[in-house]
Amino acid sequence: MSNKKENAVPGVIRVYRKLRFVLIPVVILVMGFSAYQVIRFFAEYGEGDEAYRSVDEQFVITAPEAPSAALPDLPEKSTDAPKPADAPVAAETDEPQDPEGQTAEATEQPNSAEAIPTAQPEHAPIAVDFDGLLALNGDCVGWIYIPGTKVNYPVMQSENNSKYLDRLPDGSRNKAGSIFMDFRNDPDLTDGNTILYGHNMRNGSMFATLGKYEKRAFFNEHRTVYYLTPNGDYKITVFASITVSPLGDSYEMFDDTDSLRTYLKQVIKKAHVSASVEPDRVSQIFTLSTCTEKRGTRIILLGIPEKLG
Repeated sequence: MSNKKENAVPGVIRVYRKLRFVLIPVVILVMGFSAYQVIRFFAEYGEGDEAYRSVDEQFVITAPEAPSAALPDLPEKSTDAPKPADAPVAAETDEPQDPEGQTAEATEQPNSAEAIPTAQPEHAPIAVDFDGLLALNGDCVGWIYIPGTKVNYPVMQSENNSKYLDRLPDGSRNKAGSIFMDFRNDPDLTDGNTILYGHNMRNGSMFATLGKYEKRAFFNEHRTVYYLTPNGDYKITVFASITVSPLGDSYEMFDDTDSLRTYLKQVIKKAHVSASVEPDRVSQIFTLSTCTEKRGTRIILLGIPEKLG
């Protein structure tokens, strides 16, 4: 009779009854490990944000003020200065007199108070203590800042493009990684294409902002990017937002100007959003790159650098 009842129970249930003392602890262990991973994941987000906030507070200086065009000091007019006793009294006349008492022709004198001040050179809205940054980590080559966004980070460079995928500027491990320059680039921005990489973090940090440039309104309002270096600052004017392959021409250095211009003519046609630009007048570009949610694609911003100061 008992054999008949046992045979009536589905095989899966019989297996479960025999293995439940093993399966239940395994399931609890897996769930606990998953919970730990989630907690650790968000903890690393917090650690990364705190680390960058600390770097910002330590090394970003208040915005430099452009020197104002000071007007020349003019001598104060004296209304009661005594006249020398032997000074000849000039005849009352509407015309100016010369030293000999002769009437002189009136000449128009320039009004220095109305002189137009000369234009002052443009400066980046922030300044960076690169001496302090380089003392922290000699791999630092610059600082990138996009007003009105979270992008306000040091830029690192090493002998490869993998070191700073999971390292903060102080060298500690973190999934947020760092913004870093392609190892092939000259940090003095002498290449036809200077490339910066950064993660597309879910909390909106690092280069997650790049995805917002697919919207025309955001693109138009955030076309100015500042890139600061120990040897000078640059303003980068963004002219295109594009989704590309990580194996495409977008990651070439373009030592040849003609090949750069050919590339621009082709790639601008594929842009999500773009601004008017004449490829035949472009000799150098700046590329910001991050991953997308679609495997095998990257989103990039293309801009034209201009030296400030």
